[in-house]
Amino acid sequence: MLLILSTLYRHRRDRHARGNVGERRRPPRGPASGTSGGLLELTLHQARYDLRAVLRNKQARYSTLILPPLLLVLLASGLGGGTIGGHSDRAAYYASGVSALAVLHACFANLAVWLSVQRESGVLKRRRTAPVPASALVTGRSLAAIAMSLAAVAAVLVLAHIAYGVDIPVVAVPALAVTAIIGSTTFATLAHAVWRVIRSADAAQPLV
Repeated sequence: MLLILSTLYRHRRDRHARGNVGERRRPPRGPASGTSGGLLELTLHQARYDLRAVLRNKQARYSTLILPPLLLVLLASGLGGGTIGGHSDRAAYYASGVSALAVLHACFANLAVWLSVQRESGVLKRRRTAPVPASALVTGRSLAAIAMSLAAVAAVLVLAHIAYGVDIPVVAVPALAVTAIIGSTTFATLAHAVWRVIRSADAAQPLV
């Protein structure tokens, strides 16, 4: 009888010890717990990661940040003065158009192509298995694209002001920034909708 009671006591003690170990090994509630603060932290972390990835890609960096100012130089310098579109200053006319093109390229074309390449290479499938909400991945990559588009617009406008004397009123800068952000967000949303109908990465560039 004593042997049976001793065995039962040891069994209960060992089970209790294993339960405590399991509780100690339970992962703490972190950013991935679904709270608003954790989701925001994950989104910002993803945005920083995607932004670094774009900046380290020479081709993406050239096409997003260098190509729009270069296009402005070719158009404004190569075509000379005159009147176009009701504007006597060609540089001002082309600066606004190239700025819109920079937003379109960074937030729509680049993002749609990038998503198609990531899907074909299996990166998106691996990310779906990660303990990160899909909303954090989508919003983070969109924020990175928006940041690149704003940087490209700023580069075009600064170049237009310094090299061609285009007048940019200070009071218009906030409205310009809000317009660029709204346009960037709209094109980023369209990119996430369009890339799903693109069947392969090879067809992404011509389709976009």
